[in-house]
Amino acid sequence: METASHLAKIRQNLDKMPQVKKVVIWGESSIPADCAGDKRFVLWRDFMQSGRDVADSTVTALMNKQQPGSVACLIYTSGTTGNPKGCMISHDNMIWQAQCFLHISYGDRPELKGPHNRIVSYLPLSHIAGLALDVLSPII
Repeated sequence: METASHLAKIRQNLDKMPQVKKVVIWGESSIPADCAGDKRFVLWRDFMQSGRDVADSTVTALMNKQQPGSVACLIYTSGTTGNPKGCMISHDNMIWQAQCFLHISYGDRPELKGPHNRIVSYLPLSHIAGLALDVLSPII
């Protein structure tokens, strides 16, 4: 959660969202007193440690279950033309977007492609362009 007011909104509605397993609290050194004892709330530093004991074989098995049309992430709209909403983005859609960006970016100038190339981005990673340009394209 980004601020105390965000956390209060989540706490107020958490009983209506049984599918929410964890709420990760960012920027705090301890769990706020009103969340203490509720195992759904976790600090960022503890969240980052939570996967260390998961076997590689478990991760590989989950990766092998992925299908092209399966949801890979949720991207939230900014709410410019209405209320913000989550959009489900599939694995194949994410790869296609990143490949299109690479084709457009380097199609005429392939010499720019490679580790010597640098970009500066101000896009948020919760925006599809930021995710595609800043995260997925370098992976591909």
